[in-house]
Amino acid sequence: MLADTYDQTIERRHLMAPSVHPLLTAWVNGLVHRLPEFPCIDDEDAQLFQSIDLSGTADVEDQRLCYFAAEQIVREVAPCVLEEIGLKAYADKMRALPPLVSHAAAQRASDLCFEIPQSASLNSIDRRTLSIGTVVCALSALPTGNWFYAMSNAGSTASIYIKTARNHARALTTVYQLFATLVEFARAPAFVAAESKK
Repeated sequence: MLADTYDQTIERRHLMAPSVHPLLTAWVNGLVHRLPEFPCIDDEDAQLFQSIDLSGTADVEDQRLCYFAAEQIVREVAPCVLEEIGLKAYADKMRALPPLVSHAAAQRASDLCFEIPQSASLNSIDRRTLSIGTVVCALSALPTGNWFYAMSNAGSTASIYIKTARNHARALTTVYQLFATLVEFARAPAFVAAESKK
């Protein structure tokens, strides 16, 4: 999913500032994609994320960054989407999943995604993005994870919440705060990780 966005991030890696972690750019690209077959967030919302300062993030370990992003998608973003379409029970189950730091935990998150009823009121593209995006993010907790693909899917999954939320302002604020926290984690992973557990 969103292979074009993934390739775009790889191709432009040499154009990014040396102090910017390329996986954060992959996340933004997934959120603001302009692929014709996928519904997009509007330009004003896209510019909000594209204007976030990503400098000083280059040194964080790829795996740690993806673990943190996966936690956000599985525990925050995907449950919000599920609640928006009336599936609170599944949202609660997803939030209750253990931390995504093992194969077993990632598999539980993946299995839960496939339990979501196909009758859920999302169009086929959004349903596929939600399912695949969440699964990919969950499986990024494994040592063999494709980090660029996972981060692109994280951004695209976040975009569904912005697009489908009845309260657009709240959804936009939630996703913005999550991404801002992800950026701060990249700058100071130990500090942000400790704060997020309080």
